[in-house]
Amino acid sequence: MIRSFRESDCEVLIPLVQADKHMQPDEIRERLASNTSWVYDDGMVRGCAVLTSTRETFRGKQVSVWLYTAPEERGKGTGRALWDVVAEHLAGLDVDTVGTGYRSDKGDAPGFFARRGFTYWFSSHLMGYDGPNLPGIGLDVIPYCEDLFDDYVRLTNEGFLELRQVNDIHPYECYPAGFDAAAERKELQGSADSIYFFQHNGDIVGMVTLGSNYIDNLVVDKRHQRKGYGRQIMQFSINRLRERGVQRVVLGVVDTNTEARRLYESMDFTLVETHTFARKHS
Repeated sequence: MIRSFRESDCEVLIPLVQADKHMQPDEIRERLASNTSWVYDDGMVRGCAVLTSTRETFRGKQVSVWLYTAPEERGKGTGRALWDVVAEHLAGLDVDTVGTGYRSDKGDAPGFFARRGFTYWFSSHLMGYDGPNLPGIGLDVIPYCEDLFDDYVRLTNEGFLELRQVNDIHPYECYPAGFDAAAERKELQGSADSIYFFQHNGDIVGMVTLGSNYIDNLVVDKRHQRKGYGRQIMQFSINRLRERGVQRVVLGVVDTNTEARRLYESMDFTLVETHTFARKHS
């Protein structure tokens, strides 16, 4: 009943996952195709499991597991059978930490993984906006270019440092000392049309990254916070995604980032899903 993933399985797995979880087709396909993956197939595909390659982290060698079963299959042993195959492969790996993530606002995923030795790490809320376009903004918008690389690194490190410390996400700096600047410059240049900086009176006050339908990495410079710039950047982001044909605009906010969540709620973003991340140590 458990077999290796085949590319043709995406025809079933993509709509299966999307019926219960907010993920883009390319994201699902990439997750399955670029890792070691299995499906539960008893004549009909009913679930999948993914095990990533080992990577070196602050906590040593780490892998991540993603396990998904159709809602109607839960409690019938499908998830357990998929986990047993993953556990068998884990037993042959020399890893220090196994991470996972799951939707935790419904179902028994927290209990399922707790019974397998995982402990809570942190949670993130997916929020969505379905309202009208918003007013224009009074900030100057500057598309990313290589001259802004140092500002991108600085704003990213400063903007997420406290959040990563509170939630024990290592390294605390997204770009720690000694990071591969050349590789990062190349990667950013490849996605330059999705990154925007914002200026007021010649000063950079913030930045944002826009995905296919989502707002990501919104940072307001610490020197310019509580001046309404975050709201203006949100307005720009929603309108720009709408120009691309997006109806529901989504974003993620870590549970501990209560100030950001209050801003999003004040702009009529509503909760879509809650995801929990958990880990176990070997």
